[in-house]
Amino acid sequence: MRDTENALVAFNTYRQHYQSIGKQEEITGLIRIGEDYAELGDGEQALEFFNRARMVYGENIFPEEKFNNLIRIAYVYSRLGDYPQAFDFYTQALTLANQINSPQKKNRSFVEIRKTL
Repeated sequence: MRDTENALVAFNTYRQHYQSIGKQEEITGLIRIGEDYAELGDGEQALEFFNRARMVYGENIFPEEKFNNLIRIAYVYSRLGDYPQAFDFYTQALTLANQINSPQKKNRSFVEIRKTL
């Protein structure tokens, strides 16, 4: 457990570095921290970092990463038992998959949505 905590501290340091070199790198750092928290079972902290990543990419670019992050957020909500929120984020991911015309991402969205019903 201590090693994971140390890794999270290191990722926070890396995140600050990522902020100085560009959006994509900052997003990557935030998502990695969120994934670590999700792996530790701390859904609330995972959501905080996944949502920070959403704020960085906003409505700009990175549609593939945006899709993947929506799926991550939905998955965490599902694990927390908040199925309406999970459904909402899976639906947002499906909308984005339609916008970027990705059949694979559409299929993934449908599979994940079905799990919340």
